[in-house]
Amino acid sequence: MLLNKENRCFIKYLFTFSGIFNTLKFLIRKLYNKCFRKNDYHNYTKLFKSIFKRYGCNKKFDLFKNEINSSAKKYKILLATKPYLLDEKTDWNIKFDDEEDYESLHRFIWLRYLLSSEKSISTEEINFIENILFSWSNKFIHECFDDKSLVWHPYTLSERIINIIIFYVVSNRKMPISIQKNLHFMLSILIKRLEFYNYGHGNHLINNSRALLYYALYFDDEELQTVLKVNVLENIISNGITKSSVNGLILWTPLIDQPEGSVVNISIHAKDVILANKPVEGISARNIINASITDMKSLDTSVLVLAESNGVSIMSEITHESSNKLGLNIGEDVYLIIKTNSIYVESVPEL
Repeated sequence: MLLNKENRCFIKYLFTFSGIFNTLKFLIRKLYNKCFRKNDYHNYTKLFKSIFKRYGCNKKFDLFKNEINSSAKKYKILLATKPYLLDEKTDWNIKFDDEEDYESLHRFIWLRYLLSSEKSISTEEINFIENILFSWSNKFIHECFDDKSLVWHPYTLSERIINIIIFYVVSNRKMPISIQKNLHFMLSILIKRLEFYNYGHGNHLINNSRALLYYALYFDDEELQTVLKVNVLENIISNGITKSSVNGLILWTPLIDQPEGSVVNISIHAKDVILANKPVEGISARNIINASITDMKSLDTSVLVLAESNGVSIMSEITHESSNKLGLNIGEDVYLIIKTNSIYVESVPEL
């Protein structure tokens, strides 16, 4: 009844002088924007052109689909105008009466509502949301990527990047490597479509910039991580560890909840790799790797050392003082010491 009353009032307004004038004004502006208002690289400022050249051009992404461990559960989420029951097999192309609901679903604004509730989010809910992220990525990145769809509009894309990052920060959960790669891909699309228009910019550009800022703050040290694909050799459940290998190099990781023979991604942060210039004995760390230094890069307050063993390159970040004390040089042998629990394991194997 309320909706009908609103419709009647709106129709009456349309036939007033103000209604006719504003409707014509709206249609003319919409037609003008469609024909002449374009977001284009040539409208970028110098700073954003440099960002485009670094991140938006001809960059290759090692993307992969994820297997979804369906729980058959459904959660009620809040969209723009109505609640919606979401599950891991949801129809992402569902049609809503209000387009704002479709946009809200793909902007992941419902994630922000979920996180802002007074009730703390459970581990079960976190796992469910992660499966939803896998489901969305499998659908729109791997199966039917269409960069002209509303799903990839710069504003919707910006909101999605922001809300995914907020989710992992607030839930204090390590972002899976596959989601990281998907975000890198999303950012590359956004950078090519920043809403610098030839006639004015508007609040959308602010949101685009906000997404770039969130991304930069979250991934500020991403380049200091070594990401490897390892084969699961043996799960030692009693000790909570897994024996794995990459190119014949044996690595001990936290227990990987996957069968032997599975291929899983792991990441090792450079700060978690200790260096020694001679064999080490009498320590608890299981991973002691003899390697050869292939590159060294001096940073502001540290030195980044790249060492290789069995064709596998691993980074280590140490202080300038430690580098000088050890007398490290390119071409020399070094021992990499990595605690098992310092290695992050991707929770879901690559399909």
